[in-house]
Amino acid sequence: MIQSQQSLRLALVALVITLLSACGGGQGIRGGDRSEEEISRAAQVNTQLGGAYLQRGQYEQALEKLQKALRYDSDYAPAHST
Repeated sequence: MIQSQQSLRLALVALVITLLSACGGGQGIRGGDRSEEEISRAAQVNTQLGGAYLQRGQYEQALEKLQKALRYDSDYAPAHST
């Protein structure tokens, strides 16, 4: 029963992330003095943190980190599929 609740929560978080990422149309937090490498790394790190929060059941923190990753790079596939 607990595992099915966790699966449902994960599916819900994934759906929310997908819907929110579809709303993000601009460049996000790119630009400024950051190189493409720094932007890519920031998206990667925030995605990894989001995944770790998901595993611990900290869904709000996970959502924040995954959304931040998508603001850095809206095309970063792992952020969409975590």
